[in-house]
Amino acid sequence: MSGSWGLVFGLVVCLLPLTRAALPAGCSILEDQPFSNEDVSGIFGVNRILQTEAPPQRVGNLRAQGPLPTGHFATNQIKPHTAPMRLFPYSAVLSREGITYDAYTLDRWNATERSDEMLQQTPSRVGAPWDKVRSVGTNMKQMVSGPDGAPKAGFTGKSGVRVGIEGSDEPVMTSVGQLYANFLFTNGQGSMEVPLVRGAPFLTHIFTAADPVLEPYCLSAINGVATNFRCPSEILAADGGSGFGEATCSGGQLQLTLHTTKALDDLTKVQWAAGPAGAVGHMHSCNTATCRMTDDGRTVHVTPTVQNVGGTMAYAFNVIGRFLVPPGDWVANPLTVTCSRKREAETRLQPQPRAPCAEQVCLYPSCQPIGGGLQQFQLTMDFNIAVPYMEQIQVAVDSASLWDMTHVMLTCNPLRCTLSPDGLTVTYTDTVREGQLAYAINRIGFFVSPVGFWIDSPHYFTCDGSGSQTTTRPTVATTRPTVATTTTRPTAGTTATAPPVVNPGPVSTGGSTCADQICRSPSCTDIGGGFQRFTLVLQFNEPLSGINEIQVAANSEDAWDNFHPMVTCTSDTCSLSADGKTLQYVSNVPEGVVHYAIHRLGKFVDPPLSWDTQPYQYQCGGASTPMSADRSFVLELEEPGNKLSHRTRKFVAYFSEEMTLSVDANGAKFSPSRGGKFTGSMQLAYVGSTARGDLAGARVLDNYAGVYPYQPDVTSCVSGNTGYINFRWNKRGGDFFGSNPAENLLMIAVPHQEELLAAHGTLVSTPFTFKGFVGDEWLMEEPLPPAGMDPDPVAVSQIRNDPAKLQVILDAIQTDSSSVTLDNLCSLSNSYGVGKDIAMVTRLASISRAFGTSHYPQLDEKIRRCLEKWLRIDDSLSAANRLEYDPVWGGLFIGSSDPGNFDPHANFGFPLYSDHHFHLGYFLYALGYYVKYHRSWAHTGDRLARIVSLARDVGNPSPLDPHFPVVRHKDWYLGMSWATGIVGGARQAESSTEAINCYHGLAALGEALGDDVMTQVGQLTLATEIRSVRHYWHVRDYNRHIFPEYIKTYGTIGQFAEDAIFYYTLNWPCWPYEFPMRHACLVGIQVIPIISVSNLYMDQEWGRAVQNVCNWAVNPWSAPGAGDIDPSILQPVQKGWGAFCLAAASKADAAAQTTAADYVRQLTTNELVGGTGLASTLLFIYGST
Repeated sequence: MSGSWGLVFGLVVCLLPLTRAALPAGCSILEDQPFSNEDVSGIFGVNRILQTEAPPQRVGNLRAQGPLPTGHFATNQIKPHTAPMRLFPYSAVLSREGITYDAYTLDRWNATERSDEMLQQTPSRVGAPWDKVRSVGTNMKQMVSGPDGAPKAGFTGKSGVRVGIEGSDEPVMTSVGQLYANFLFTNGQGSMEVPLVRGAPFLTHIFTAADPVLEPYCLSAINGVATNFRCPSEILAADGGSGFGEATCSGGQLQLTLHTTKALDDLTKVQWAAGPAGAVGHMHSCNTATCRMTDDGRTVHVTPTVQNVGGTMAYAFNVIGRFLVPPGDWVANPLTVTCSRKREAETRLQPQPRAPCAEQVCLYPSCQPIGGGLQQFQLTMDFNIAVPYMEQIQVAVDSASLWDMTHVMLTCNPLRCTLSPDGLTVTYTDTVREGQLAYAINRIGFFVSPVGFWIDSPHYFTCDGSGSQTTTRPTVATTRPTVATTTTRPTAGTTATAPPVVNPGPVSTGGSTCADQICRSPSCTDIGGGFQRFTLVLQFNEPLSGINEIQVAANSEDAWDNFHPMVTCTSDTCSLSADGKTLQYVSNVPEGVVHYAIHRLGKFVDPPLSWDTQPYQYQCGGASTPMSADRSFVLELEEPGNKLSHRTRKFVAYFSEEMTLSVDANGAKFSPSRGGKFTGSMQLAYVGSTARGDLAGARVLDNYAGVYPYQPDVTSCVSGNTGYINFRWNKRGGDFFGSNPAENLLMIAVPHQEELLAAHGTLVSTPFTFKGFVGDEWLMEEPLPPAGMDPDPVAVSQIRNDPAKLQVILDAIQTDSSSVTLDNLCSLSNSYGVGKDIAMVTRLASISRAFGTSHYPQLDEKIRRCLEKWLRIDDSLSAANRLEYDPVWGGLFIGSSDPGNFDPHANFGFPLYSDHHFHLGYFLYALGYYVKYHRSWAHTGDRLARIVSLARDVGNPSPLDPHFPVVRHKDWYLGMSWATGIVGGARQAESSTEAINCYHGLAALGEALGDDVMTQVGQLTLATEIRSVRHYWHVRDYNRHIFPEYIKTYGTIGQFAEDAIFYYTLNWPCWPYEFPMRHACLVGIQVIPIISVSNLYMDQEWGRAVQNVCNWAVNPWSAPGAGDIDPSILQPVQKGWGAFCLAAASKADAAAQTTAADYVRQLTTNELVGGTGLASTLLFIYGST
């Protein structure tokens, strides 16, 4: 870490020697002191809408014990739409079958092969739209969660190792703390407790009368003995880019050229079609005889095997899983070139466009022969309302003769569909047998086409093998149908000699709620004659309308490839519980491995990706592979796709006693050598990717096995001007493996902790490439930043002594004051818009007081009136903007939309606990100022309870508060705050400085109220937030090694996220929409708002890191490569974001300060971004305060 950090702020964190690893004597623990215990539902009223809109899951009776966390790592698995948990150094997902882990390593953070360019906002070279001028800037994301064999995939639980027990119910979270979450799996006879802890290199599982079952995906060997387990694949999460086609004719030879914005690494993924206009033909896959790649994979040259080249020739390209060229219906609207023997002319066919679809959907099917009795079927779907994402569309298509058995609705993904830029056209492509086809489509949540009983009466189209384009009248869908039954079919897997299938009989409601859209519980019973009765119990989180809504494909492993029809449930094969949420399916199958898949008509297929080639599997009888007994087992895993042919990823399973092992299609089953069920502990550890068969190298963590952290504590206190944070790991276990006699506890340190720990002990290299540190407790010391929010008096005095600068500030105060519209906006905007505006007026009033102008009394009154509205002292706001209390999760609630038409995603997701620290942080900032100068106002009536409720919602320090979680958004392990609440998807944080503003406001409010605990909590959360922002958002000399090359160039990130750790992109509009202008917005979102402590992170080092991109944004013609771009694109960035960017860069040197000041001085207040003013920006440029 650079010395300037210590000089500027002095937040030097110290890990004290182990002998002092406890909070100082006499230091009052903040976690024991809630701001208040008052139930504010009597003040604000109660809103329970989240009980139906976003209920928690997997929490058992935990809500009765206290509020539920909405920003915690485990929130990802208890919110309605789940996402993987990031444990550092693992990712994990829960299911009824168990918990699946894969490694999450530091070397992925800067690996070039994981940097995914997103080039949509990078301008193209003039005349070459495929050639993006990357030198001016590009969006990017650093893909870190996928395994090494699929670096641009995302982890969803299909790689790594799953650990579970047979017959388990849904896991339940039994306890939670700032660094941990405990989950419990039970099966009626025994249990598996999973104490998840951030930073634990060993994944510990505590079993009681239950045998462990491990499912190692892509398994190749255990303890050197060859074996295998299924190896599913993931769809890549990378941006596929786009392409552009060209063609030339010479001497009767057609030459095609495909240019791509992103490099290709597999020529066989490219397809081409070419032929005379009106008969473009079918797609051919590239091979070395017809295609070659140049320009590092960004250009593909094709020499088609086409005869009689002349006249208008048509052509098209398909990059499988990425894009079509041209997009949409390439058969009807191909690219064209005009050829003759003497000369050539390039052109693009301009067909008559189809009339816009006036109905819900218009369907245009077509076919092209591809040989061998196969046809390429293409279905172009035009919609009258834009489709926001292709996954909203499902298509079922098959030969009409097989339709009754196979009508599976497949969800669109990039492998089978394309979506037009305007969202009005989706094109589906599939390979089918020639002859009559049956097909149907489903726009999920809207309609199915054809209307009525689409299964019994699908659309039909004839692929006759002639290659001619059959013209059909567009089919129109108008209403949503009722799901229908189909003709009963024989149960899959039966034969003439098998015993008859026995009706499954009544089925009771499942013992625990299914947290996913479907939960599967397969089992088998030997019925003699080499047959097994396969029983599949399915639970759904949404009830079925009847058994005929479900189809099941099931067959033996040997027969699956040739026969796996989806068979609709009937009373002969299925039964349904009274609540419609549990279905039981039965079938007789030959003993051995059964493959199966499930289809919920019109909703989903399970497994969702390639169900026919990667079905689920289950062992029904037959032999398993026994292994030698041992206390540890090395699991060697192939990379998905076998991308690392000479290496395997290795996990080691350690047991507290000797275990026997057998392996079959259901996984690796362990049981005690002594007999009976297992009661003890099992630890799983990733030990790296090393040479195949290298078992000795897998022993790198043996010396730390056996001990583990259990429900660790985070405690903190303040003594004088120093804050202390203690991680007490609560070590448990022992040296059961015989290799850790000292019972050393190894924990993983994230990058911002490395130097701090190295000064007080030895950092340990680990297979995760994160460093490790040995110790039972970590005590960290933080000198505290100032709590007050007024400008630094020293800086103010210096400006007062400079007449020119003083006049600039005084003029800015006057201009800003004349532009204030808070009284009007306060009643009209949402909590974020009003929050930014009231904070702007607050900062202005504070500056007015500092410079002795007469503006602040009037500004103070505006602040008071607006605060009283939002605190509901003056209860005149609309119902959409009223503060209420949510008892479902535990916290303040603002519906942010018409209560009769609730939108949970309104107001940036505030109703789902997203961005509470941003929105309420602005109000805390305003309260910190107003209460300081008007203390009696805060102590009138119940105002103090109203004020403190905002602080409790985002800053409560104590689990003793029964109504609010502990520091809602804060991640004490990483030091920063996540913005995401209980919305779907991984956690992320974009505006780092709005989080800083929240904790600064908390400290200022505490100081104004004379509340020492609130002040100290605010200062401590502020100090840790600043440290992490400097380390994970800013590029500095001491942290350059953790960033990929793009981020090193740009000086900052745009978002910090769990799935792709560094994003350089925005989720909101910022004009102009191209680089280099957008750099200012990406820097600016890490500046907003400018406050008195901004100098603690916006310093010279960071100013120099962003100086270039800020200059490019306000003067785009100066960016490298800008001369190759259409000049009309290069419009300077919106002035408000330019001001933020230049303010950050102003710290670089004196010239940068002058440039920034001159830029801002010529602006009006209204040209700035909401939440700031001219006086605030100029005061920071001149005085760093």
